Amino acid sequence: MHVINRGPGEGNEKDPPVNALHAFAKGAVFGLVVAGQVVCNVIAILSLVATINGLLTWIGRSSGIHQLTLQVLLRYVFYPMTFFLGT
Repeated sequence: MHVINRGPGEGNEKDPPVNALHAFAKGAVFGLVVAGQVVCNVIAILSLVATINGLLTWIGRSSGIHQLTLQVLLRYVFYPMTFFLGT
């Protein structure tokens, strides 16, 4: 059997579904994999923000700025943009 190379999503699978129930099951598994990847990315980004906040708070407390966080820095950086937008 000769398999034609096609683009992504065009049926170039090794094990194509044999019926509708098999296709639904494969789609459900693919959906769970994608949802798991999204959850892992969200956890990674939140942990990165928490790490940056912890480091900034540690640096701020040692230099006398007790409320130094990423949110405070971004507030000062983006305040002029929100002012000129009219908010």
